Amino acid sequence: MMQTQEQAVTQSGQLSGSLSFSGSMSKEDEEMSKTALSTFRAKEEEIEKKKLEVRERVQAQLGRIEQETKRLANIREELEGLADPMKKELSLVRKKVDSVNKELKPLGQTCQKKHKPNRQKALKREKKANKINKRETQETRGVFKTTEMMQTQEQAVTQSGQLSGSLSFSGSMSKEDEEMSKTALSTFRAKEEEIEKKKLEVRERVQAQLGRIEQETKRLANIREELEGLADPMKKELSLVRKKVDSVNKELKPLGQTCQKKEKEYKDALEAFNEKNKEKVQLITRLMELVSESEKLRMKKLEELSKSIELTR
Repeated sequence: MMQTQEQAVTQSGQLSGSLSFSGSMSKEDEEMSKTALSTFRAKEEEIEKKKLEVRERVQAQLGRIEQETKRLANIREELEGLADPMKKELSLVRKKVDSVNKELKPLGQTCQKKHKPNRQKALKREKKANKINKRETQETRGVFKTTEMMQTQEQAVTQSGQLSGSLSFSGSMSKEDEEMSKTALSTFRAKEEEIEKKKLEVRERVQAQLGRIEQETKRLANIREELEGLADPMKKELSLVRKKVDSVNKELKPLGQTCQKKEKEYKDALEAFNEKNKEKVQLITRLMELVSESEKLRMKKLEELSKSIELTR
């Protein structure tokens, strides 16, 4: 009787334990699926945020590059249209210098032509003065004549010196003017060449910078295209697993409902079973009590009967 009671109690405990274990397993599966989905969504959101950050950085860099290209284009336009502010005045002065040079050439030639006969006359006068001096020394004429001759000689020499000095001064003046005009033109041309070199250097630098900017824009455009077309390498597998998870969730919902219903029924049946088991245990205990009492009564009766038998002897 005691063994049957213990068996009934153990059976009821096993049934309740299996029910609680199945319920805990289903809850754990649900929680695991929820956590997996939440982590996956969090990772996807993080990837989207990073993509957005990279896209914004690329867009900002492209904006800066566009501004730089505009600035360099303006610089190039200014270089192309860079004009000398004194261009008109310089051209006028150049024309005047050329015209004056043209006028100076025939004047210089005429001066040289006139200079030759004057020089010849001065030489003749010098020769005459020398001859006169020789005659005066040889003939030893009067003092007055010699003084007059000396005066005439000095006058001739001074006249010839004046003519030659004026002619040499005019020649040197014309040469100085020519040299001055040549130096001015050479310095002006050197300055113009220097300005052109600087313009060329700036143009080359602008062109090189524009080339670098063009390469950078191409690189950023490629990056943006890659970002736009950035696909998950496990996209197909993820979509398949997602679909399977969704289908399993759909299948789990009615199964969960049926499990809940069955669990309720099972709980009700278990409660009824436990109640009946308790009742059975109570009845068994009562039966055992009654059996023990009947045994005691019978033993008493047997003892009494044995005593009565002994007395009869």
